[in-house]
Amino acid sequence: MSMYDVTGITHRRRQVSFVLISVLVVIICALNLPTRTLAFAAATTASIDPEARTGPAGAAIAHEIHIVPAEPRSESLELSARLAADGGVIQRPIVWRVRRLGGEVVFAGRSAVVTIAADPGDYVIEAGYGSVHVAQAVALLKGEQVAVSLVLNVGGIRILSRLYGLELPAVRPLNTVYATSGPEDGKLVAISEEPGEILRLPAGNYRIESRFASGNAIATADVSVKPGLLSSIEIDHRAGVAHLSAGSEATERISWTVLDDKGRDLPVRGTSEIVLVPGRYVGHIKMGNQSRIVSFTVAAGKQIEIVAR
Repeated sequence: MSMYDVTGITHRRRQVSFVLISVLVVIICALNLPTRTLAFAAATTASIDPEARTGPAGAAIAHEIHIVPAEPRSESLELSARLAADGGVIQRPIVWRVRRLGGEVVFAGRSAVVTIAADPGDYVIEAGYGSVHVAQAVALLKGEQVAVSLVLNVGGIRILSRLYGLELPAVRPLNTVYATSGPEDGKLVAISEEPGEILRLPAGNYRIESRFASGNAIATADVSVKPGLLSSIEIDHRAGVAHLSAGSEATERISWTVLDDKGRDLPVRGTSEIVLVPGRYVGHIKMGNQSRIVSFTVAAGKQIEIVAR
């Protein structure tokens, strides 16, 4: 092959490359898609730690960007968030923090939607909503107003703990939530002590453990959280309630210790009620300088009163 032939092939390859690039530019222009409006998806992290870590500034989460022209020195950032890609803007307060890529915080506040004046430059937008904490880098150019809408990919669960055959006692249930999928698999991601409290979590699978502050009753449930949806979880405990009473004639301070049939010490915290699984128990009662022992049996769905006499 001659030098002329090689040059001709190279020239034709350049022509094909140029044509392909030209076609791509025409398609982008026809669709009116600025290159910075592309959306990316990545997993979010969840933690009950208020200092929860977020992904690195360069790791994108799902988001949408809308850019409009602005007069010089009137550049701004508008921040909002959605539960899911096809959902509306979240109207509840979101914890926002905006910092320059170098680390300087230029805004921190709590609002559903926020607009801030900002100088052109590179920023990291951090958003906190329930147990969801995300970060997204964005560039603000001279003469632009940029609206950023983050897709948090978050759903909610409402946990109601119940006692079989009984109303809930005064002692409150404690619900702990563990991730069973995703980057937080096996980790504690949320705690709730308020019956019916709504927990906001990243989409994924979770294990709920429900127990009471006093006693040994524990029940579990598995749940799948979907973006933009609220799931109500009812957890039934097959347990009974023992009311620890000082009696009407008691004049001295009384302290209780309750042991199960294996001799294990069970928590009795700040209440006269203890929630126990069916079985036999021993109560150690201390009244001033005196002490006594009482044995009792607990059945599911039943209440029993233990009086220190």
